[in-house]
Amino acid sequence: MAPSPADVELNIRPLLPDDVDFLRGLASDPRVVRFIGDGQPWTELYLQQRLREALAGSQVRWFIACDQTGARVGLLSLRLRAPGRVEVGYWVAPDHWGHGYAGRLLQHGVELCRVEGQAAVVARVRAGNGASQRVLLRGGFVEAERQDDPSLVLYEHNL
Repeated sequence: MAPSPADVELNIRPLLPDDVDFLRGLASDPRVVRFIGDGQPWTELYLQQRLREALAGSQVRWFIACDQTGARVGLLSLRLRAPGRVEVGYWVAPDHWGHGYAGRLLQHGVELCRVEGQAAVVARVRAGNGASQRVLLRGGFVEAERQDDPSLVLYEHNL
């Protein structure tokens, strides 16, 4: 049984330029990107574009989660969608699945948005991604609406 997110020790810090190899590993792993965008691994060009956007930190902020040994285990993404409304996303490296890291990343994102005075946090999830849907429900999110794309489900957490 996986530990609860509150029991998971993680150091969650802002993205640094030297995290690129870790991100490249996540973005090129078909298991990780299966439910992201078109489900295909990211090209190097797209990875570099997204990395620049996240390092600029205006509309999108990325955070890296490291375990107690210092190993990078996941990514937290916060994207401002509208005033007071932030979209959260998270990736966990497959070697670290099942340890409660996704829930801890989600909890950190919600706490950060609350401290910053946001009104709501949302997440879009592919209908077939049951693991992520369970993480969101355990994290206090509720299903809000179906998107124009019937394969996407919108979840919302009102702060």
